[in-house]
Amino acid sequence: MASMLTPILSNVTSQLRAALMNTEDEKTDGKTNEPRPTTAMADISSQIWTWLGGLGDNQQVSSPCHDDHGGDGPDDNREDDVEEDVAPSLPNKRDYHRVIFDSVAYQWLTASLSKEILLAVVPSQYDVCGGIRSKILSCLEGKSRAVSSHRASERHILDIKFDWHPKDFLRGQFGPADSLGQLLGRVITLTGSTTDAQALPCEAYLCQTWPVSGPAVFGLLKTALESGSHTSGKSFPCWVDAIPLDEAKDARQIGELPDKSVVALQFTPHRLTTSVEGPCDSIAEVAELLGWLGAAVRATEKQSGASTCHPSLRILPGLGTPSSCFFEFSVDHVAPKAEKSDGQCWHELFQNPLVVKGYPIPRRARYDTGLEIPLEMMSALTRSPRINEFLGRYYLKGFSTAVVPTGKLDNATLWHLYCAEEGTRLSYPHLGVESLATNLGDLAKGRHILGWCTVARLYVGKYDNILAFRMPR
Repeated sequence: MASMLTPILSNVTSQLRAALMNTEDEKTDGKTNEPRPTTAMADISSQIWTWLGGLGDNQQVSSPCHDDHGGDGPDDNREDDVEEDVAPSLPNKRDYHRVIFDSVAYQWLTASLSKEILLAVVPSQYDVCGGIRSKILSCLEGKSRAVSSHRASERHILDIKFDWHPKDFLRGQFGPADSLGQLLGRVITLTGSTTDAQALPCEAYLCQTWPVSGPAVFGLLKTALESGSHTSGKSFPCWVDAIPLDEAKDARQIGELPDKSVVALQFTPHRLTTSVEGPCDSIAEVAELLGWLGAAVRATEKQSGASTCHPSLRILPGLGTPSSCFFEFSVDHVAPKAEKSDGQCWHELFQNPLVVKGYPIPRRARYDTGLEIPLEMMSALTRSPRINEFLGRYYLKGFSTAVVPTGKLDNATLWHLYCAEEGTRLSYPHLGVESLATNLGDLAKGRHILGWCTVARLYVGKYDNILAFRMPR
């Protein structure tokens, strides 16, 4: 199997390098000296996805490259080596491709490429997510990080603990409810910085940032919140049975990630303990995810104004197995300013917004532009429930509010929020801002950034009402 993978891996590397080089060539092959619009990111993304999608159908599998200097490596005398200049036979190449491209490893590869291309931490030097990964890998890699074609990746066990229980938060916001798992998925989260941020429901951000492990971990959390303790009928390692469980107080959920890593979630009063058994990278990804979740879904003591929160990971000392770590969360209140700077007026949509710092959001061609937000969420929060046409231009219009498209930034529409004084009726002729000519197709397919507003007032209710927002069917 290893000899069959060699040409595939070599081809993947060379094809990716060629795809990126072709992209760079296209940027400089133009006949004019006009500056290229800042749409390169979308172009690169499209080309990479096209290349990845076609790799399984059209790419020819090259033979392994042999060293021109002869065989000096330690494996040159192995009995199962193929003869020199003879490519390995790949029968049923189409079936073999299907096995590769349907594998979890390939899904992880494409997800990692997409994340690297499309997402970025703002500001880049404040990479909390990457710092968590580095700490986890440093803790586990000391035991082994060797990659071998003859054996599977070594598996480790890590206990992740932090003082957080979503039931406390959800019940504090919504009161008694049976569908806490669904409410958790719909909580509006803010990620990025106090200027450039992204608003998404909790479940949507998990799926965007960790598309392989995110849905699986969220499914375990949701089930644990709604149905208490449960284990599937699968056979799990003995360390799972060793976790103490007080049936009167605890809720435990055990399941597998797509790569067969085992995750055990256990809620105790005011605390979540997660035990993960699997390869180093899978454990690090679960830790990243849980760090963001603990920072995003929590209340702030401040009654008004913006705050930021970020997780910090502390490796607990000890020589035993499994290793242990503990998350702590720092909340910093943002000092109010007499006038909001560019891109910060969206703060007025929330009573006390809490922004998770140090985690990635979609890249932009220009920053200091505001809050990226789904169109339907922006419509609900600004109380502008309809798209109306007036004098050939489209607006989101409510009784006392209007959200006006004012510019384009690559595939994103920039919006201006306009509110009438004291909640009085706002009529179209008095919008007082130049609107952008657009069409419904662009509004339906593109991204949306809300970055500036005039006479903004809080019309969206209390903080708990904001979090109770539900996506329309």
